[in-house]
Amino acid sequence: MVDLAAVVDDDVWEQALEYVLRKKLVTMADLDGRLVEMARGRAPGAARIRRVLDRRPRSVPPTGSLLETLMVQLARLVPGLGDPVRQPRVENKYGEFVAFVDLAWPELGLFIELDGQQHKDQPVYDARRQTAVTAAKGWLCGRFCWHEVVDLPTITVRHLAELVEEAKARPMSSER
Repeated sequence: MVDLAAVVDDDVWEQALEYVLRKKLVTMADLDGRLVEMARGRAPGAARIRRVLDRRPRSVPPTGSLLETLMVQLARLVPGLGDPVRQPRVENKYGEFVAFVDLAWPELGLFIELDGQQHKDQPVYDARRQTAVTAAKGWLCGRFCWHEVVDLPTITVRHLAELVEEAKARPMSSER
């Protein structure tokens, strides 16, 4: 990771960081310690590591996939939109498990489901999960596929911004 930081841009290094965190190949504490060592010798990539680590709170879990990392990066381009909660557990009003969703902004009543390239065989499962979360929480769902996030980022950011505005315009339920 340290060597990679010297040769790629911030977004690519963040994507690699989320991968190694997800696979438990490194911890945030490992990186913080290595950054301290690097600062002494002004190692190449130290500034990039610091910038990327400052993008994410130390306590948040890694994203669940590269697609989720890319969507988090796109979400940063929506003015005023904070970081999403990653892989939140959604429960109904009785505290019963409903689903895990990819990304959410609970304060807005908005969640995002991402459909990767291998997603072709699970639309029925996803539709049921989306319906269950919407019924339990009343949240608005945005669904994006790999093609939209990777190949059409400007349109995807615009669509996410529209969802955020729609979520903000909806009356908030005290049960959300």
